[in-house]
Amino acid sequence: MGKKKNKKNIKLEQILFEDYKHLGEMGDEFEGHKFENDWFGVDKKGYIFYASSGGPATIPKIVTDNWQLQLELKDYFANMLDFSTSEIIKDYIYESSKDAFVEDYTFEISLARKGIFYFYILDDYLLRPGEPEYEEFSKYPYFLKKIIAPAQPIRISNLNYQIQELMSLFVFGVDVNCNYIYIDRKSKTYRYSLFNKISSE
Repeated sequence: MGKKKNKKNIKLEQILFEDYKHLGEMGDEFEGHKFENDWFGVDKKGYIFYASSGGPATIPKIVTDNWQLQLELKDYFANMLDFSTSEIIKDYIYESSKDAFVEDYTFEISLARKGIFYFYILDDYLLRPGEPEYEEFSKYPYFLKKIIAPAQPIRISNLNYQIQELMSLFVFGVDVNCNYIYIDRKSKTYRYSLFNKISSE
């Protein structure tokens, strides 16, 4: 019986490895670029989002190529942008474990209170039938799911011009008003065409 269990465990590890392989290696660097799983972007209507991805293959190359700018944006949004609204929690975990959720997502909730959306990647749930996210992951594999939203979102045009210039590098053709968005390593940025359109609205 012990041998059977070991074989099962080895098979599960192989499945997990294959499943995560396309997400890229986890670590402090990828293709020579430093990265973390969390980064800022702008959607096609100019709304700002903060995303937690599952690895470098789900983070656009433009983001990892400009990681120092991402750190500057994080500092700005964390320490300089004022609170302006309240948050809307959109995750089922909040209902079952409110205190734990608030403790785990303090930073993300603070961003929502400043007008910024928060998305988290759906991953690994395909291997766990019965989990609440199983059906979601089957339908939207490796999509970013909206977890926290601002009651009154801000747009890139609400920021000072220097920050607008930095954020213009990270404009993507997604819509944060949807519950799911898909972005990966190959996602293109629309710095000039989309940013100019957003800025003029």
